[in-house]
Amino acid sequence: MRFFSEARLNELLQFAEQNHPEIQKVRFKLTHLDIERRFQVDRVKPRINLHYNVLTAYNPMKFEMNADYFANNYKIGLDASFPLFLRKERGKIFQTRFKINQTEFEQTQLTRQILTQVRASYNELKLMEQNLRLQEEIVKNQQKLRDAEQQRFVNGESSVFLINARESKLIDLQVKLVALQAKYEKAKVMLRWAAGERFWE
Repeated sequence: MRFFSEARLNELLQFAEQNHPEIQKVRFKLTHLDIERRFQVDRVKPRINLHYNVLTAYNPMKFEMNADYFANNYKIGLDASFPLFLRKERGKIFQTRFKINQTEFEQTQLTRQILTQVRASYNELKLMEQNLRLQEEIVKNQQKLRDAEQQRFVNGESSVFLINARESKLIDLQVKLVALQAKYEKAKVMLRWAAGERFWE
């Protein structure tokens, strides 16, 4: 059975910090807020619109294009507007900056929570590894006891009842070992899930 190493934990922590879906969701939210902030800053700038219209009663059958006609028959206009007090625009900029700061704090807190959860899952996994090794040792010792009891039976010093009792105890311990192995595999999956790893890749 393969056990998790410290290097694998570091890989999972780096992966979680960069690619966890919850962290990516907050990053997308920050990107959206930055775009909104730039839009609000653009609204503070003055607006200038340039208009150009050709003055003609357009008749496609009789209309002739020549340079003299375009030299005198057009209208040009320029509109410029600028908000006078800028209260509303500045308020929206400050509001967007506040949302960005709040989201950055949320991202920091979320990253810490996720990394803490990954470390806690890893610690639980390591504890389970110790229990698993201990249970494997117990099963080996019980097998030795059962084998010794069989040897005593062959030598005429034991009975079938004692061999069956040792065998029954060995089977119980093996069942417990298999249950611990299943829990360990589930804990490995939960550790990868806590880090945000995809299982279908």
